[in-house]
Amino acid sequence: MSGPIRVRAAALAASLLLAVGCTPAAVVPQESGTPLATATVTASPTPTTRAARLRLMSFNILTSDPVIFARNPRVPRTELVISARAPQIVRMIQAADPDLVALQENFGDPVPYDLLRERLPGYAWVKPAEQVSILVRKSRFTVEETGYRDLHRTQKGFLSWARVREVDDGGDLWVFDVHLRAGRGRAQARIRSAEVVTLRAIIAGLNPGDARPQIVMGDLNTSASEKRKLFRDPVVALRKDGLVDAATVAVKNTSNVAKADTPHGFDARVGRKTYQKVVRRTGLRFDFIFVPKAWPVASFAVVTGPTVERRVLGGHRVYRWVGVVPSDHSPVVAEIELPR
Repeated sequence: MSGPIRVRAAALAASLLLAVGCTPAAVVPQESGTPLATATVTASPTPTTRAARLRLMSFNILTSDPVIFARNPRVPRTELVISARAPQIVRMIQAADPDLVALQENFGDPVPYDLLRERLPGYAWVKPAEQVSILVRKSRFTVEETGYRDLHRTQKGFLSWARVREVDDGGDLWVFDVHLRAGRGRAQARIRSAEVVTLRAIIAGLNPGDARPQIVMGDLNTSASEKRKLFRDPVVALRKDGLVDAATVAVKNTSNVAKADTPHGFDARVGRKTYQKVVRRTGLRFDFIFVPKAWPVASFAVVTGPTVERRVLGGHRVYRWVGVVPSDHSPVVAEIELPR
């Protein structure tokens, strides 16, 4: 893609931290006793070539299906229902201000889309009736082509896609949103391995020879640091297609909590006890943004929210959420420096 590209006025780090009550000068807090909302350091200057930026987000928003109540028995139902979480989901998306968003788990009763669409009027929704849906900033892109596919006969892995065209210069690209089969066992890993074969075949059929730039975002249910051959197949396979995991090549990490996990389950173990609303910090990441190797990645972040404070529990310094937690995943955001 080339040509002038429309961006938002605030830098990514500032906009994210403003959502948790920080000043525009605030950046990533490190270990100290200072509350997150008051930790301030001079931010990096605004780039002079901001017209070449693209902001991407992947967010597993947690289904509204009643099954979540049994899976999260310690979370109050008044906070787990989608009606309570939807405003916080919107808040995180608005704070990140992405151009393209890959959502996963857009299903249940009510469908999350029904509660989110009016709160996000600046986005067109691709496949809003499906479990994986793509949000496209209407002021920047037009949607030219869309599709959806179950990735396996188990109907537990899903893919949606869109070909979008730049409003300003007419350049276009493919965006793929994927959610692979969940589960820790070898049987589930084999299914994920098969799903990613299907995924790659679909991409190759839609975009033969990588004729247009392509982005793959989503929840792979695979650890970014996985070492076991079968279990790491999805990450390894996507790298073969000329794509790179944005987190591994970003110039800087702008996560507001260092080493925060993306699948967090609403709690964390501290010492010998498990505490609700404590941010897990083992570095586990299931959520990915893959971009072409030629695209420099200015920043990558695991975005913890809606509000996080430093606390001391059991003699350990921790980060703890305040208020309703939007999902059992924290979203990831990447800001790309598009080649001209």
